[in-house]
Amino acid sequence: MKHSDIYRWNRPSQKTLETNFPGKGKELRDLITGKRDPERFYRSVADLVMRAYHRPHYDHMLMTAINEVLEGHGIECIYPRDSKHPSYDYINMGDSYTPTILLRNDGKLIVSSWGDIVEAHTDWYE
Repeated sequence: MKHSDIYRWNRPSQKTLETNFPGKGKELRDLITGKRDPERFYRSVADLVMRAYHRPHYDHMLMTAINEVLEGHGIECIYPRDSKHPSYDYINMGDSYTPTILLRNDGKLIVSSWGDIVEAHTDWYE
């Protein structure tokens, strides 16, 4: 996913981010809005770029940086049963109902828990 694909959608507000991730709202918002460069400010992203044969896509670098900020357990995915419904990349926070940041396959960033999404749409996801 390109940098511009993420920025064409609404993104979580700093207030929403701060409410769900106390003390990290401003840093997350700056990262999401592009005020902070993931590769320049985050060691995990620099390591990812250095290890990759081809330059990682921007969405992968962004989610890697968000994972570092949230002290998550990596990036995971939710895939739908068919192509009619969205897939999500999300930061694993250790519990399916803990708030996290999800990146929908169309570029929209969401603050929710992956458990709530799957539970609300049990016919879409396994």
